[in-house]
Amino acid sequence: MSARPKSAPRLAFIAAATPAARAARAALETRYGSVAPAQADYIVALGGDGLMLQALHRNIRRQTPIFGMNLGTVGFLMNQYRATGLPARLKAAREVTLMVRTGSDAAAAAAQARDAVQGIDRSLAVSTNTMQAAYEWYASDRRSQGLVVGTLGGIALLLAGLGVYSVMAIMVNARTREIAIRMALGSSAGAVRRLMLGRGLSVAAAGIAAGLVLATALTAFLSSIFLGVRAFDARVLVAAVSLLGGVTLLASWWPARRAMRVDPMVTLKQ
Repeated sequence: MSARPKSAPRLAFIAAATPAARAARAALETRYGSVAPAQADYIVALGGDGLMLQALHRNIRRQTPIFGMNLGTVGFLMNQYRATGLPARLKAAREVTLMVRTGSDAAAAAAQARDAVQGIDRSLAVSTNTMQAAYEWYASDRRSQGLVVGTLGGIALLLAGLGVYSVMAIMVNARTREIAIRMALGSSAGAVRRLMLGRGLSVAAAGIAAGLVLATALTAFLSSIFLGVRAFDARVLVAAVSLLGGVTLLASWWPARRAMRVDPMVTLKQ
């Protein structure tokens, strides 16, 4: 393997499993040197479109430019193979994006666009894609992130409901004698229920108020991560507050119902 000049780019070579591609890779590595893809300035793919797509998929997180040279059967995405002058070709290579609006079949329009470009220069690598496919590719990671955040939010909501229920149950147990005295002095079961529910909802209101402040501060950050999330969405906030209020009311209902069933005579004799 020859020594690489200090000013030369660091190249990583990957090749299809064909004799021609493997021989070209060996010759290029001897000529230009090679490094692992993680340390490369450029990745050079030797093969066909299938190898190019695999290289794009495996290295998409690194954002390393990939330069393909056709040594396969199908090479619409590849440049012509030439061993000489590779660093200069890499330096001169530019990616150009053309957007074509059509009212006809997208596949047919893509084929026509490809033929028109390669009619000017057959050595140009041309790849086509629809806007919907590009959007789906871009949004796939965001959907995964949204699913994770939504799952964690559901778990947090469940834990919050269990926490409110536990606090209300402890409160009812601690105030059993007080409830018995209230009922002995004439308080109705409905009044006791409203008292317990009011205590639970007051605690929830304090938590919701703090959550609204944090949510307003974080939505600007979330809007930069998730598609369709606005910096301030009143409908989402109202829905969240309603959901939390409903969970709190449900979690407070059973302890409040147990408080209604306190027997003053039995409790005060204990």
